[in-house]
Amino acid sequence: MPRARWSALGWILPTALNLAVFAFAVAPSLHRPAVLVRLWPASGGHPALLLLVTAVLLGLVLNALQTPLYRFLEG
Repeated sequence: MPRARWSALGWILPTALNLAVFAFAVAPSLHRPAVLVRLWPASGGHPALLLLVTAVLLGLVLNALQTPLYRFLEG
């Protein structure tokens, strides 16, 4: 497997874990604005699919920004 693919997996898995913790621990206690209720009703949709797609997309974005993030965090 090429190195870039392993790097992408290295960003996607931690992103998925962080999103899962947020979704199950923090999000239920947050107040949902009326706009969000109309766009994403509680009765419909698949939260697991939303969590997976968000984790993959955010992980790929973080993978693309890997070098600038390292440079920013190192100073």
